[in-house]
Amino acid sequence: MYRIIEPDPQQWDAFVRQHPRAHLLQQSAWGKLKLAYGWQVSRVALTPDDRSEVVAGAQVLYRNLSRLGSMAYVPMGPLVSASDQWTPLWNTLHKRASQRKAAFLKWEPGLYLRDTPPDFAKWGFAASPQTVQPPRTVLID
Repeated sequence: MYRIIEPDPQQWDAFVRQHPRAHLLQQSAWGKLKLAYGWQVSRVALTPDDRSEVVAGAQVLYRNLSRLGSMAYVPMGPLVSASDQWTPLWNTLHKRASQRKAAFLKWEPGLYLRDTPPDFAKWGFAASPQTVQPPRTVLID
């Protein structure tokens, strides 16, 4: 049904640019910036078995936590195109985070204004009052 790939930055950015939930923090340039501050970057994507185009994926940032291992962080993603992509994507993200000895995965999906958010608890996520990204923004005129 889907193949798991690690897209190069150009392939990843082409996917992010066309996605309706695209966000700056899922662009490869954000990952490149975070590399300069001690983070590691990984991108995981799904492609249909019969095509090479990316249809879902996430840019994941990893940070070393010394004795705890590491943390995995998915800011404003993952980006999916169909509901059947969530499970294989989360299974892959969980496996990769475990391989990197992540003590936890922090996920900040952003707001869902036009579509229904996924059932976060289905994958073991619980709401947290602590956020990395500002929870609200204000436009000053």
